[in-house]
Amino acid sequence: MKYTNIKSLIGILMLIFLAAWAAAQDDPLNPMQDIKNTMGEDIFSPGQQDQLGNATPVITGKNLPGSIGSQSTQPKARLQPKPLHELARELAQERAGAARAALERLGPADRRKKLREDWARLLGD
Repeated sequence: MKYTNIKSLIGILMLIFLAAWAAAQDDPLNPMQDIKNTMGEDIFSPGQQDQLGNATPVITGKNLPGSIGSQSTQPKARLQPKPLHELARELAQERAGAARAALERLGPADRRKKLREDWARLLGD
């Protein structure tokens, strides 16, 4: 009985392995073919590989060494990013204003009840 279970388990694992292997062979999104289609066949030529067989990068006109370090700060100036603490302050002011406006519409008893429920939800019973 013990050996039958082991044989069955090995058989199932072999079937899973063979199914996965067959699926990988028929994969239309073969990674090597995708690289060849994207970067061209010449990326795999022996002239563009180092001694270990790793592909060396191809420098095109847009990646010339002189153009990499000379990027302008124009996009950053155009976007004018705000510091994180200012964004947090603005968000807190918006949320506090909305909460105050919602509480102003309630009467004193309902306001106390709402505050008590909200604090209980945040802090627990």
